Amino acid sequence: MQVTLSAAIEHINEHGALLVYPIKNRPNLPSLWKCFYPRTEMIWDWSAEGSDKVAYLWHLRTDIALSQEVVYTKWISGRATFLSRDLFTALVSYVSQQPSLSLHEASKEVLSALEDDSPLATKALRDVTGLTGKFFESRFQKALRELWSKLLIVGCGEADEGGFPSLMVGASKLIFEDLWEESERLSFSEREEILLKYIPSSSNLSGHLKRFIAKASPSSTPNKL
Repeated sequence: MQVTLSAAIEHINEHGALLVYPIKNRPNLPSLWKCFYPRTEMIWDWSAEGSDKVAYLWHLRTDIALSQEVVYTKWISGRATFLSRDLFTALVSYVSQQPSLSLHEASKEVLSALEDDSPLATKALRDVTGLTGKFFESRFQKALRELWSKLLIVGCGEADEGGFPSLMVGASKLIFEDLWEESERLSFSEREEILLKYIPSSSNLSGHLKRFIAKASPSSTPNKL
């Protein structure tokens, strides 16, 4: 199959969840790379001697995210992951149906900023939250990791901030307002049907699903960042 935007979206909708690149070339977790290049080892090399397949897929990732036909997240092991719209809706229902969210203070600050204005690039997000400079670097990164892990933020393309392009992020409930509202109405049986379709107990993603549900649980109380 040719490496195109439509083909990538087709793969994502078929699998439900796909990493962009494999983790250490392990075959146990599905990825777009393995869908397009099943017999090619992925080597992260951006030099002139490196494979143009790596760079091409990286740029395609931006186009896929901008299409909003699927959802760009960091759901699998904190790595770039695409979710089909129906799987995202089922997963985020664990969060959207809670009466209140249990988040660290820095995470609340970042999410509040994004709920006021989405999407934002990294520098703008740091500036608006005051989490700038080396002193707040760890706090800012931990806040992002928590929000990614609970699917409260999504990727929305890139912005040129000098040097390597910066990922733009937005609040899930704003960028995918229709899916967020649908997730609030999703019944238990509807959610289970979607999850069983894409992540049955035999799936290599079942462990990630269990960890996600545990993180999204309202009984989990965060410590200070």
